[in-house]
Amino acid sequence: MADSNQIAQDLFSKIENYKVEKISHCLTRLRITFLNEQPDANDIKTIKGVIGVIQNGEEFQIILGVGIVDQVYAQIKNMFDNKQVTPTTIVEPTNNSQNFDDIKKKYRKNYFSQALSKFSKIFAPLIPCFIAAGIITAIATIIQISVPHFNDTGYENSKQWIVAHQWYNFFSLALLAWVGVFLVMVGWRFNEIFNGKPWCGAIMGAMFTSVAGGVYASLYSNNMFLGIPVNSVHWNWLTSGLANFDVDTKSYNVGAPLGSMFGVILACVASIYIERLWSKLIHHSVAFVIVPILTILCLLILNFIIIFPISGYIVYGLSWLFQHITVGQIAPFGDAVLAGLYLILLTFGLSSSLIPIYTLLLSNGGLNTIYPLLGMAGFAQIGAAVALVLSSPKGSNFRKNIGGSIISGFLGIDEPLCYGCSLPRLVPYITSCIAAACAGFFIGGMQAWAGIDMGVNMVYGVDGIWGIFTTTSKFHNNPLFGKMVYCIGITIAMVCGFIFCRIGFRIFKNNKKINWNLN
Repeated sequence: MADSNQIAQDLFSKIENYKVEKISHCLTRLRITFLNEQPDANDIKTIKGVIGVIQNGEEFQIILGVGIVDQVYAQIKNMFDNKQVTPTTIVEPTNNSQNFDDIKKKYRKNYFSQALSKFSKIFAPLIPCFIAAGIITAIATIIQISVPHFNDTGYENSKQWIVAHQWYNFFSLALLAWVGVFLVMVGWRFNEIFNGKPWCGAIMGAMFTSVAGGVYASLYSNNMFLGIPVNSVHWNWLTSGLANFDVDTKSYNVGAPLGSMFGVILACVASIYIERLWSKLIHHSVAFVIVPILTILCLLILNFIIIFPISGYIVYGLSWLFQHITVGQIAPFGDAVLAGLYLILLTFGLSSSLIPIYTLLLSNGGLNTIYPLLGMAGFAQIGAAVALVLSSPKGSNFRKNIGGSIISGFLGIDEPLCYGCSLPRLVPYITSCIAAACAGFFIGGMQAWAGIDMGVNMVYGVDGIWGIFTTTSKFHNNPLFGKMVYCIGITIAMVCGFIFCRIGFRIFKNNKKINWNLN
């Protein structure tokens, strides 16, 4: 059986000095399109493991065979993406070498920056969809805040209330479908970027959608899950990662996996390694059929036994932590931590860990004081984005493309700025977290030291500038105090986000490890 790693290295050594436009593969052939100059086809045929070479214009079709071609493709693509150097180009130490360590540093890569860049590439094609989702959210929000008593019970017989809820549910259905497609696309893109099988990543993403949650719910009946007795859905290991909190009954039911995107990423990482393991063990002549079957079966078991539960307990742990650091005199510091970490929770899809806290706050005090607090992270990113716009050249593509993301940020959709602006450049991502923490400290201080609370009287509020309309306060039973705190908070977040990002840019703009990409 041919060594795919050796084939990839030998092939890369023969084509690395040519301008490659495109690399793809089919069932048996690796397809490489060159610009201008081309390598010698006969030279490529001499590589051990290459069955033949067919030249079609600028495209070389290198015949490798079933089960080998996809492995060589993944390794070749990885070599080009990371600008890896083959062993023949590394200078070996000799007695005449004055400073071999300096030579090695030339080839040393910043793997963290590479991983961050790849992670950002996962979401780049999805940003227009995020913006569209923001518009849909805005429409649903207008319905929610414009209809009197929309979130109150006792008005179910009102025609206006019924029509408003029907249209609200109509637009919410579109958002629910978007979330499901988003998870599938994240799985596909993750495996594609990290040289796994895209179809396998898409399947992993599908297993975390609400549609899959309906299937998992059907597996639970009479306190039994897959034939195993379950005393507590919340704490049983098999169902802990599938325990969805029901706001109405204040209890847990089996549903879609917790952890959302965080769980998808864990599953995708596992899928890459498992698929590669089976590819090495199974002969390439039957690998095309056998490897996908074994990979999916292993991942199905692994998800239920390890990945779902781990994601669930991480969510529970975050819920417990935030529940205990946002009360009393430590509220300013707890709110600062919560607001500062929320962007990270959003990035990995762990924001669902706060849902039980929302319900608990409403039950105990009648006011959800955390939900509007989390919006500070989005406004901090807006400030950072404006700072980057001023730092970018006039007429740059960055300036042309960032406008839609900023508008989405004002509407309460933070993902376009996160995945398309802050995260790829790292520094504005960190400064946004710090700026949000500053706003959170102010909001917590107003509650703990001035007695002016701020929140919403519902489990789920509305985000962005719409929060001004729904934010209220119990201080003297006057909602204007809540709106005042919210407006000052978002102002602090934007101003601090702007200032901190400007400072960060000036300090790190010449750091070659950070790809600012503002052109």
